[in-house]
Amino acid sequence: MTQTLFQSSSLKDTFAALRADLLHEHGPRISTMRNYRFAIVQYEPAQEFALRGEVQRLAVELRKGGWFVLSISLRQLLLDRIRAEDEDFIERVTEMERRTSARDQARGREYPKSKLIPLIEGKGGLADECATMIRQHVKDHPERADRTLALIGRAGAIYPFFRSSALRGVGNFDRLEVVSNGLHPQGLTTEALQYIDRFVVSVYFDDSALSELWSRWLAVVAPHVELQLRLHADGWDRWTGDERVDEARAQQLYDACWYRKHCVTVERGRLFACSRIPKLARDAEGLPLTDDVTLASVTDYLNRNRFLPSCQTCVPMIELGTVTPGVQPDGRLVRLTTRAIRVLAARVSAAESQSGADP
Repeated sequence: MTQTLFQSSSLKDTFAALRADLLHEHGPRISTMRNYRFAIVQYEPAQEFALRGEVQRLAVELRKGGWFVLSISLRQLLLDRIRAEDEDFIERVTEMERRTSARDQARGREYPKSKLIPLIEGKGGLADECATMIRQHVKDHPERADRTLALIGRAGAIYPFFRSSALRGVGNFDRLEVVSNGLHPQGLTTEALQYIDRFVVSVYFDDSALSELWSRWLAVVAPHVELQLRLHADGWDRWTGDERVDEARAQQLYDACWYRKHCVTVERGRLFACSRIPKLARDAEGLPLTDDVTLASVTDYLNRNRFLPSCQTCVPMIELGTVTPGVQPDGRLVRLTTRAIRVLAARVSAAESQSGADP
């Protein structure tokens, strides 16, 4: 039976995976994207004490390995905010709730929510406070920024008031990294570059001229942006081909699929189990994100037991070997590379001319 993506068989498995990611020999890799460096652990209320034990063991192990573990309790943050209110805040809210409930119980239940929500949600709420604490820690200890784990917990203690993620919003990140294949420079504006700290190009093409143009253009229009060219020494997974496997093999590929676990994709108003399906324009295999879609339907789709039709022709998972940069059977990369060079060359020429003309 296929393992679910959203539930682990045990907390031990969940924390073992987290520990392996954090202590990876090539550095922390909590996510396949370094600009999404967070993980969410969902657990049942009955597992609260077991979870605390796993957190404590992980924290001890990380500290021994030279890590700094920053623990943030949402419950404690809220209590501190309540204590900072007027001395009679709790008495006033409690009394008003009692009086309002005597007339209308539903309104009575809503009254304390209306007083607590401003302390929790929105600008200056708990999410902002968590982000501020993390940013301050990074500012005070810049040398430990990549070896710090922030544990944000006790969200259940303030349910149902708190519905925001303490990690949500670009404004909550000190660094923004954008990953691209570098083949569509016309989609990146100089205005957008002002918000980017690192621009990563996964080098699928085989033309050093394009890499050089990216470097020259960014150096002129956005010198603050760090350019990183991501080369894969062994080549890239093949994505095209006419190979087809039988249903039994397709089920094995589906159960072990790396893309299904790491590359869930939203395109054209649909949710896809992996990034390859929408690239093949097989929209019928996606879940339409209509107004009546529910969390249950999303969960059922992503955790379905049977393989999808595209799995029978999934060249990357069939493992037919890798391809070197710039090699594709239909010549598409050559066409894209030529166009990208033309666009970037014009931009570089205009930017360098403008730079030379400026006093």
